[in-house]
Amino acid sequence: MKVVSVGRKKFSADFQLVFRLIEGFIFLSFVSLLISLIVILHLKFRDIIVCILAFMPTGWGMLMIAQALKPWIRRGGFWGSVRTLKL
Repeated sequence: MKVVSVGRKKFSADFQLVFRLIEGFIFLSFVSLLISLIVILHLKFRDIIVCILAFMPTGWGMLMIAQALKPWIRRGGFWGSVRTLKL
């Protein structure tokens, strides 16, 4: 998520094609990694859903903590990333 938001700012209109290629590469890498894990570890669809459900509360909790610590997060320069993830 952070890579995509930084890429939008950095590549904006000048390098739109390069930015789209990078986004596509990230997506294809994620999909190929997921398929490889499913094949190598003999994962089932249920296992993938369980993993997603296990990590969702962790990410949500981290966002809530970041909102509670907003002045420190803003001072550290991470507030833009928190707002991007929150939306």
